[in-house]
Amino acid sequence: MIRKNHFLPRLFDSFSYLGPKARKQLEHSWAETFRRHILPKLPVEKLGKSYRKGFGRPSKNLHTGLGVLVLQQMLDTTDEETVQRLSFDTRWQYALNITGTKDEDLYMCERTLRKLREKGVELGIEEELFAIASEGLLAGGGVDVGRQRMDSVHVKSNMKRLGRLRLVGRTIQAFLKNLRRKEKGAYDRVGEEVRKRYVELLRGE
Repeated sequence: MIRKNHFLPRLFDSFSYLGPKARKQLEHSWAETFRRHILPKLPVEKLGKSYRKGFGRPSKNLHTGLGVLVLQQMLDTTDEETVQRLSFDTRWQYALNITGTKDEDLYMCERTLRKLREKGVELGIEEELFAIASEGLLAGGGVDVGRQRMDSVHVKSNMKRLGRLRLVGRTIQAFLKNLRRKEKGAYDRVGEEVRKRYVELLRGE
């Protein structure tokens, strides 16, 4: 049986127990961005195809299920930490728009979490989840990606530019340079042929 959020206006505020300062912190945290810009856009209809309407036990709320998967990746939590934060962390509950206090709202076993992750991979929605999360974070932060600094676009690795052989050579040169500076006795014990091979770099330094 399929369960999902419908984001209807609520008569009572489920987080009214929070004081004004704590509530303000919550509304200025990542949880508000997730709740407003990411949660409503999650592809729950695609996940819902894995369940049969009106058949079997009620599924975990689909928005909660997919939302938990995204939060786990965003905050880099283990499966055990993830299910615990769902049950006890107010920020997670606010981000996921959880208004109930029953086990069906706040409890998820690790096995269910793993199965949800497997279903997401089977349906091939991981890239869509990543895109939705990225766009939501940009929207929540008011980041304009249309304008970028041109001098910050390209980052190149010296490993690719130097090649393996030259990279090894530079590494040995740097090692000998530091060895000569800090351990002169050990440097003098290095074979003369090796020192001569890299003497050009070390000369005059």
